[in-house]
Amino acid sequence: MRQTATERRNHFRRIAEQAQRKHQHDPAGYLRQLRTLAWLGYGYLMLILCCCLGVLGGLIYLSIQSTAFLLLLIKSKFIVVVLVVMYVIIRSLMVRIPPPEGVRVSRGEAPVLFATIDDMQKTLKTATIHEVVITPELNAAIQQTPRLGVFGWQKNSLILGIELLMFMSVDQAKAVIGHELGHLSGGHARFNGWIYRLRISWMNILYVVSQTNGVARWVFGVFFNWYAPYFNAYSFSLARANEFEADQIAVKLTSAQDLSEGLVGMHVVADDFFNSFFKQVEREAIANPNLTPEVYVRLKEALSQHHFRPEEVQRVITRSLKIKTSYEDTHPALKDRIAAVDGQPRFRSLSSQSAAAQWFGDGYTGLLRQTAEAWFAWHGPQLKALHEQAKEARLRQSSLSAKANLNEEDLLELGHIHLFLREKKLALQQFKKVYQNNPQNPHALYQLGAALLERQQAKGTVLLEQLMAHEDFAQAAGALLYAWYETHDQTELARQVQIKMEHHRDLEADFHAEVSTLSRRDVFGPVTLTEDQQLQLRDSLKKYRGITHVWLAAKKLQTRPDVRLLVILYELERGEDDASVFSDGEHPVAYDGYFTLVNLAEKKLSKKIRPHCFQLY
Repeated sequence: MRQTATERRNHFRRIAEQAQRKHQHDPAGYLRQLRTLAWLGYGYLMLILCCCLGVLGGLIYLSIQSTAFLLLLIKSKFIVVVLVVMYVIIRSLMVRIPPPEGVRVSRGEAPVLFATIDDMQKTLKTATIHEVVITPELNAAIQQTPRLGVFGWQKNSLILGIELLMFMSVDQAKAVIGHELGHLSGGHARFNGWIYRLRISWMNILYVVSQTNGVARWVFGVFFNWYAPYFNAYSFSLARANEFEADQIAVKLTSAQDLSEGLVGMHVVADDFFNSFFKQVEREAIANPNLTPEVYVRLKEALSQHHFRPEEVQRVITRSLKIKTSYEDTHPALKDRIAAVDGQPRFRSLSSQSAAAQWFGDGYTGLLRQTAEAWFAWHGPQLKALHEQAKEARLRQSSLSAKANLNEEDLLELGHIHLFLREKKLALQQFKKVYQNNPQNPHALYQLGAALLERQQAKGTVLLEQLMAHEDFAQAAGALLYAWYETHDQTELARQVQIKMEHHRDLEADFHAEVSTLSRRDVFGPVTLTEDQQLQLRDSLKKYRGITHVWLAAKKLQTRPDVRLLVILYELERGEDDASVFSDGEHPVAYDGYFTLVNLAEKKLSKKIRPHCFQLY
């Protein structure tokens, strides 16, 4: 029987807590068990690979001895199955992690930065940093890109977000980078890095297996459905300990206060500056279709002119310190990280040159422009699309405003248009009107509840709690409620919300699984379409050359009986196949709902569907 999301979470937590106790009381024993567990995965893959090689060798031998057996082997395609299984194993071992994207800087371009990194590497005795990558982010990280899959041979990339270096002093930035280098320092780094890569590799294999069918899924599924989550949970304690250990290493380079101020600063600057800055960029995009990378370059000047108000800074710090360490992330919460290094949760705004200015010198402006171009390459098309959509929204807004009387649907549409145009106050006015006439409207409940929580008014929870039984709003409302309850020490209420959210995720997963698969065990029935629906569907399907006849039926869904899955059964001309007929994908099927296509050549399935069909053409 399939586990629910709540059962999986509780199972993960039990294993992680058990491993953590073992790690605390018997570190050497824990590492031995973890190493054994890691090799168990390799052992299973090698066992299956050896079996495949043995079977393949045996088949080749028997084929040489008997021509009749060779013909039988080719006809049954059994040898293809063996080769596919071997391919899956080898591909799983060669798990690929793509290299980080960003602007790569050389020693000649940033000699001061590289000299600083060299000093830190010597002090910490870390593995070599092969490249430094500047990204348009408020973050720093080490990425190890294995050249040989799970077998290692790492390329170490130090990723530095330009937004991070903009607001930090050199000592704060060194502390944050020191934490990242701490993951590569000492004799434990190789083992820890190996375990880190295996966490990714085994979960990757589990994902690949979940996307396959047939023998490969049977061979790997039973083992890795147990092993990959178990290894992930059991190694969680080591991953969490590595974060604390990296912080302790970082403070040796500078001080506990530099690290603490850097960590606090990331929360404050993200909430009090970057959040508002990028919202302003979106407003500009709505009004101006011709934005350039210059909008990102403005970050530097805007940050230098920004005034951090003490009361706002304290609000952000207080809220950030209420976040608790959990099993959702290997990184500990801010409060625990600061306490572990005996620091103080203070914010220190920049009083001298930033780390970016000192480390990049005269090349700072050019590097910022390069990073801005990288940022704009990703966000530019989105901003342009935002402008085009805003033009259409303005036209619709004018049309609605011209109406004498707006019904509930009109008010909701107008409210969402105001939200899209970043006119929040006007949007809330529309949602309040809807709520006054219909206190059960889910759109009004969500928007008004979210606005109240944003203003730190607890009565917003009353509105949002009403949505926890709503299939379309439970996840969004639950996320807001969970964050509120967690940061206000209402642990039991947060737990209840989490369980409800997981229940809805299970229902959604079951629903999508039901609409994405067909089998002879399904229940089918007739479908009724209007003449317009039939005409639109017929016209869209006729654009696919090679389809001669189409029949329509419906699959009855167990998860949502009120929703129907349209089954489109089609017949192809002789000599045509699905690959050629549907290759271009340029003609969408004109049906506003869930549907699936079934080739009449799938005889067993089509035989079950055909009695319930009517012929479209």
